[in-house]
Amino acid sequence: MGFYIRKSMSVGPLRFNLSKSGIGVSGGMTGLRLGTGPRGTYIHAGRGGLYYRQYLFTHPRSRRGGASVGAPGMPPGAPPAPTGPSNAVTIASAPANAITDSSAAALLDEIRAKRRLPAFAPFVGVLCLIAVLAALPHGAVAGALAFVLGAAATVACALNDLQRRAVVVMYDLDPDTEAAFRALYDGVMRLRACAAVWSVVSQQATPDYKRNSGASSLLQRQAATIRDGSVPFLTTNISIPSIVLHSDTLYFFPDRIFITNAAGVGAVSYEDIQAHAQLGRFVEDGAVPRDAVQVDQTWRYVNKDGSPDRRFNGNRALPIMGYQEIFFASQTGVRAYLQISDQHGGDAFLQALAALRGLTGKSSIWANAFSKP
Repeated sequence: MGFYIRKSMSVGPLRFNLSKSGIGVSGGMTGLRLGTGPRGTYIHAGRGGLYYRQYLFTHPRSRRGGASVGAPGMPPGAPPAPTGPSNAVTIASAPANAITDSSAAALLDEIRAKRRLPAFAPFVGVLCLIAVLAALPHGAVAGALAFVLGAAATVACALNDLQRRAVVVMYDLDPDTEAAFRALYDGVMRLRACAAVWSVVSQQATPDYKRNSGASSLLQRQAATIRDGSVPFLTTNISIPSIVLHSDTLYFFPDRIFITNAAGVGAVSYEDIQAHAQLGRFVEDGAVPRDAVQVDQTWRYVNKDGSPDRRFNGNRALPIMGYQEIFFASQTGVRAYLQISDQHGGDAFLQALAALRGLTGKSSIWANAFSKP
């Protein structure tokens, strides 16, 4: 899926439309819709080329408005020195519900409140299934009727759940910000094109270099997933790239990064995020990615001078790979550590991130959030 900006979108029975004068929302059926927008509330009817629109209430003309965003930050640096009896540092963000960007406080409250609302469709579906099973002994017609009514009730309830729980944000970007966000989207997709991207879960120092191929620290890592498209907690008119880490998911919006984990949803402004990259050396004992570069060689069991320890049978040679490492951090608790097989796979992403960080505090981004028509 490529980058896109839509001028309209549907959420259940509702349709949202974005224009230079504001955002409108309408609902109804084909041939008859009731809507509201910058000019007022209206009824729209007609089919086959003949249409009728009548405004029921009108609003005074007003200037287009919006919301500006931004907050300060601090440099991340590499992971801290190992502490604690396990001598291991877990690399993960703080609970998402504690990561709050002050400019997004109202939107976060709305998202969190909506996520707490119960979904009734599954319960209605189970009740309807029970009704169908109870109706079957009374004949096929009774069973079919119960099935049709139950299916209709479940679909209607699902649409109602979608409408009740939906948070809709429509973005209108100025040309500079749109270009910067498009570059960020392409940068994240460049990460997806790499043969391997890992999320480092923890880092642990080890004095036993002999049995660890000469390594001074051990990394526990998992494959990271790069995605684009929809966001589970919010509906928007632009394609959103995301990076799924071992415990967190980062969603890159035009004005901020949303983060989700087991604790919920948080947000951090681009100005508060600091990221830097370095070339790391990693002893690879698994499959070597096709786009990786080998920078040296070692042995499974090694002497101080780098020669193989002959006391161990089957002491095989291992490649030392040069992987790009990217560190993220913020004052509010975001922490992430990525390993990328391509030594330059994250360059475009980091450059676009820096460019967008410089724009979000002064650009004419504006976004309106709707929970109800």
